[in-house]
Amino acid sequence: MLAGALMGLLAGCSTLPDRAPYTADELNGARVVGFSGDIRIWADDTSDVVQQQVRARLQQEQKAGHFAGGKMPPSYMLALSGGGEDGAFGAGLLVGWSRHGNRPQFDVVTGVSTGSLIAPLAFLGSSWDRQLQEAYTTIDKKKVLVLQGLLSILTGEAIATTAPLREMVGHFVTPELVQAVAAAHATGRRLFVVTTHLDYQRPVLWDMGRIAGSGHPRAVTLFREVLVASAAMPGVFPPVYFDVESHGRQFREMHVDGGVTAQVFALPLAITSGMLGAAARRERHMYVIINDRVAPQFDMPKRGILPIASRSISTLIKMQGASGVRDIYHLSKAARAEFNLAFIDEDFKEVTPQPFDRTYMNKLFAYGHALGSKGYPWKKIPPGLDATHTVPPSPVPAARTTGARRGE
Repeated sequence: MLAGALMGLLAGCSTLPDRAPYTADELNGARVVGFSGDIRIWADDTSDVVQQQVRARLQQEQKAGHFAGGKMPPSYMLALSGGGEDGAFGAGLLVGWSRHGNRPQFDVVTGVSTGSLIAPLAFLGSSWDRQLQEAYTTIDKKKVLVLQGLLSILTGEAIATTAPLREMVGHFVTPELVQAVAAAHATGRRLFVVTTHLDYQRPVLWDMGRIAGSGHPRAVTLFREVLVASAAMPGVFPPVYFDVESHGRQFREMHVDGGVTAQVFALPLAITSGMLGAAARRERHMYVIINDRVAPQFDMPKRGILPIASRSISTLIKMQGASGVRDIYHLSKAARAEFNLAFIDEDFKEVTPQPFDRTYMNKLFAYGHALGSKGYPWKKIPPGLDATHTVPPSPVPAARTTGARRGE
């Protein structure tokens, strides 16, 4: 009752203009203004739209000559979780992995929240490690999180502005990076980023390669905005609005942090077990990097609204992330993919004194880098599952058509 009254009071103080209303039905076929409709899909959708994208990818790989001798090469997939400043772990691990010398080229990369900021650089490969290291060792709170004044907080949408985050994304997401993503996409590789469609309470999967290769003059701008939206933690950062058109009218969608609906995501695996022919026998390797500690951590939050809310949210994120990892593990087994998991282990004792503390992030980057350089001991089973907890392999269906054989 009290919480509802408080929210009502704050809502009454708001001076923000209302958006033009629209209906759920109008979202069918809704397109970002100026772009084709195939740059994004519902991330919880496994319909014919997804199957069509799988066929298109197979054709691109064939055209790029990846199937020499009629044999499909191994597929390497990477899923990067959310985690805020703890993204320094994933960045350090990847850079260290490059130094170790056996980091593969990933043909499918998905990113959520801070994982979405890592994803383009991880997707492009080791030659972009310098930028990846810079992104997680030179930034600090002032370059990401700038609090607004009390009046703006009470009458606005968040406690901080996205201006510094946009500036940071703009620094690393250059036109050259976007062009490189477009070139990789043309060979059949895929880069996906997840946002949360807050109006419809559903995850949205953005095909960043299609955006990059669209030829639209606003392609770089949209690419950056999707990354900002995926990292826009609600309440901390304001939502990102996308102007879309459907059924002859335009309206604005509200998108926030992809971690609201999924802390880690690997939709391409969800459809592999249903694909046909040679692709069902293709060698697959699924790598999952969790930018967080997965083990429970004891702490005594102080009494008060903010400490209790903060502790509750961090617990929710941890539990949601653990559930997501188990889902990917089961999907990997069903698709006959090798499962590999990395996360911040209990031997890392540092605790950040504040969000995006540079000293903490450098220590965490160095920790991940050291593990990657030595050859990371990838976990084959998520914590909480034992070695006997497996999923029976899916039967390989009879081949139907070449165009429907692929889906990582």
